[in-house]
Amino acid sequence: MGELSVRENIVNKFIDAIDPFLDKIETVAVIGASNSDPEIIELKKKKNFELTTYGIDAEADHQLDLNIQTESKIKYDLILCSQVLEHLYDVKSGLVNLVNLMDKDSLLWIGCPASNMSHGSPYYFSAGYQPELITKLAEGLSLQSIVYGRVGTKRNYFMIHALRIWPTTEELIHPIIKYNFSRLPKNSKLNALRYLRDLPGRIYASLIENKISNKVEYASETFVWLKK
Repeated sequence: MGELSVRENIVNKFIDAIDPFLDKIETVAVIGASNSDPEIIELKKKKNFELTTYGIDAEADHQLDLNIQTESKIKYDLILCSQVLEHLYDVKSGLVNLVNLMDKDSLLWIGCPASNMSHGSPYYFSAGYQPELITKLAEGLSLQSIVYGRVGTKRNYFMIHALRIWPTTEELIHPIIKYNFSRLPKNSKLNALRYLRDLPGRIYASLIENKISNKVEYASETFVWLKK
């Protein structure tokens, strides 16, 4: 098996974690994402289920602002909340809303950055959370942690924080030859100069270890698997 990106590693952890519960999964709620979320794509390969999306965009099946506590009469077997918590200004209310979608046997998967770069999203409120914060808040809501952790690599951490890019899988493995030119302005005569400008950082990145680690110093992603 070739090298995986940190995000792909998280998706694999999700699939491994959900395998023992597949028979119980009939209804799934995706929060702030869509049916193209990588966790959903992989889950569909293993199980047929009814999917419902929640979010603040018009395409969502149900409108839901996680910052505002809202009761829900509808419950789901699995609630998937990936890359959402960092966009909330009230994380505790967000978790309460997720719990309100759960029945007594429901499962909740949360993935979020452990350490991200600052960026221009209008809903950027945090660079990320360590899993211990989420599990502590979850305990106060009577949720049990099944498994939790953090994932990252030295190279990925460097590219995010020093080079200020979210590398693709190919870029992470080959920072120089898989340079993502799609980030540059289209048809610009200066792109060759931009590549040369970025090249020293890419060379340095290629010399940094890219082994998956759970050390907090290099963690860029957090995952938490919860149940009632």
